[in-house]
Amino acid sequence: MVIVTQMTGRRGGDLGAWIGLLLSALWLPVASAAETVHLELKPATTRIEFELGATLHTVRGRFELDRAELALDLETGALTGRVVVDARSGDTGNGTRDANMHEQVLESERHPEIVLLPERIVISEREEDRLAGELVGAIEIHGGRQGLRFPLEAVRTGPGRGRVSGAFDVPYVAWGMRDLSNFVLRVDDTLRVTFTAEGALRFDDPAPPRP
Repeated sequence: MVIVTQMTGRRGGDLGAWIGLLLSALWLPVASAAETVHLELKPATTRIEFELGATLHTVRGRFELDRAELALDLETGALTGRVVVDARSGDTGNGTRDANMHEQVLESERHPEIVLLPERIVISEREEDRLAGELVGAIEIHGGRQGLRFPLEAVRTGPGRGRVSGAFDVPYVAWGMRDLSNFVLRVDDTLRVTFTAEGALRFDDPAPPRP
């Protein structure tokens, strides 16, 4: 609250009013640009793993990150960038099974990249060095594009370092890829993907406040 003592006389009253307006203006909120967080993920510190249920056992494997760079607007939750995974790197440790995966399911020579295209994060928790929420975006895989939503956690692990982690399902049969199940072998029609990725983190400084 700003209190101004009115001076006597017409001119004194005008001066008091002007001082009051000036002091009130100094207390108004000032607009500034929203802070943006940039994260460049590194293949060497990224793990992308998957699980697929099958008759009598669960198939486990991994993919390799090719490149990824993300930018998050902390005010709006808008998330831009691309996460590119090398589809040809898929590996379960079994040569015959991997050949079937690449030739008959992923067709990875024709579609060598799996690309995550984020749009925004619906932030549910935010602390000084951590935020959690739901990522909303799309994934390009096997020549098609599908909508995707999944929970995500991001943590600042140290000066200039950050980590993101999450998990999501890939209903590959519903997305047009081949079902390898037969009368002997039963394979689930949905793949579970989990990931943990680390990389370089930096913050854009907000624009200086307007006077």
